[in-house]
Amino acid sequence: MDLVQSLQGAKQLSDFVDGGGLAEAVADIGVQAALDALKKLPQARDKRAQVWSAVNHLEHAEAAARTYLETRTEAKRFLRMTKLATMSDKRTYLLCLMAIGYTYLGERDLAERALRDAEDDPRAVHPAYASAAFVVNLANPISLFEMLYDPHGGDYWISVPSFRAELRALSE
Repeated sequence: MDLVQSLQGAKQLSDFVDGGGLAEAVADIGVQAALDALKKLPQARDKRAQVWSAVNHLEHAEAAARTYLETRTEAKRFLRMTKLATMSDKRTYLLCLMAIGYTYLGERDLAERALRDAEDDPRAVHPAYASAAFVVNLANPISLFEMLYDPHGGDYWISVPSFRAELRALSE
């Protein structure tokens, strides 16, 4: 799902969240617990509590992705750059989903913090061995499959500045 384009189609952020847009985006990334919370939104008396529940599940998923990215050794970073890039894109997507939830809940500071975190890239590769790592990854059957199957991180890549602009436009 193109999150920026989906936000552009909404008239208000509440339309996007209450109308199922956030649930659709969460379904794309596969955080089932957050999706379950958002599916209950139409029947919930306290919609804010359901959105908080979904955001909490997204926070857990983001923390797992961040831990995965931060605990890889240099050798694993070198040998598995494609997987790290995909995980980094997923983490950024999760942070943007969290920002939507925070904004909906009126937590602008938390939304801004999530967006700042989305702009930080923990997978930065030292330029001196980036090209050598690419060649090694071509010889690694697992990494080669990952590059051929999912060369750009799937549907999870997102332009954080564009996303930030759309989110601000909807929340004003």
